[in-house]
Amino acid sequence: MLKLYDAARNAYLRLRWFPLSPLVLRAHTNTVRSVVFLPDGKRMVSGSKDGSIRTWRVEDGEELGMVMKEGGAVVAVVASSDGRWITTGGSKRTITIWNGTTNEKVIEWEAHTDWLKVLAFSPDSARVASGSRDQTAVIWNTTGERLAGPLTPLEGHPGWVVFTEFSPDGDRIATGGGNLIRIWRSHHGGAVNSMDTSPDGTALRHGGAVNSVAISHDGRHLASGGRDREVRVWNLQDIIPRSLLKTTSTDAVRVYLSTAY
Repeated sequence: MLKLYDAARNAYLRLRWFPLSPLVLRAHTNTVRSVVFLPDGKRMVSGSKDGSIRTWRVEDGEELGMVMKEGGAVVAVVASSDGRWITTGGSKRTITIWNGTTNEKVIEWEAHTDWLKVLAFSPDSARVASGSRDQTAVIWNTTGERLAGPLTPLEGHPGWVVFTEFSPDGDRIATGGGNLIRIWRSHHGGAVNSMDTSPDGTALRHGGAVNSVAISHDGRHLASGGRDREVRVWNLQDIIPRSLLKTTSTDAVRVYLSTAY
């Protein structure tokens, strides 16, 4: 089983095949901020504060193709589900689309007024969502041979937008900044709901900034984790938290839902 072992402070990557020792991938000259496996499972892409995006062969750690240069610190790297596109963003405040086979730049969009924090592809690879320190998220249309956008801005976040998550059917998207989670229609950007207060006025927000969300396979539930050391599971039909889990000693940095949920 392949697991990511380390991709941060020492500006190199390690891949671990148990029980073998880690395979260390050295090339970046600054912190590695994002790593993604391509759909074929044979390649992975890393983005660094040194401004480079590099493709690696998983089997032996060999670097593949030319180095992609962002022109600023790279914070987010994602790949489309068909492996056709690699999308990156960071301090340059732009979104760059790269050819997933040749590593050549396809297009670059002026995206935000501050650092880009997060990117996500829709399940059908037709749209890309970006979130930024400027407290907005934007949905970009990527249909057709020529990628074009933006589609619509999503505003009203009380802090940096640190996550964007599409539902499995691609119809909705969850975005978050500060302690507020918002749900939108991904095709036109219309607001669906905000996890703020219940109809009786009960406060629903996390007590601290939300770090991560995950939407269940059937699209009915959403899990969120925050700096208040809580993990909440929400019913997306009525936007009411169904369960609350308390962590003991640290922030809930990343949450995942089992496919059986």
